[in-house]
Amino acid sequence: MKLWELATGILTHLTEEEDELLNKFIKNEKYRLSEREEVIAHRLVQKDVLTRIDGEEQDTYKINYRTDVWRD
Repeated sequence: MKLWELATGILTHLTEEEDELLNKFIKNEKYRLSEREEVIAHRLVQKDVLTRIDGEEQDTYKINYRTDVWRD
């Protein structure tokens, strides 16, 4: 298990599968998902680690980085 800091500052647990998929997204945001990876990506969306963006041909995902949130 690994920890991921959400954009809100909360830490959440990631399984090894989720961590591997997240690392693939970090290397290449336009990574094409297999059916199994779509299920894992959906779990990451539920955990608020990824944001799903509806596309005409295919849904895309964006990582919710902590640095994307502006704070004082």
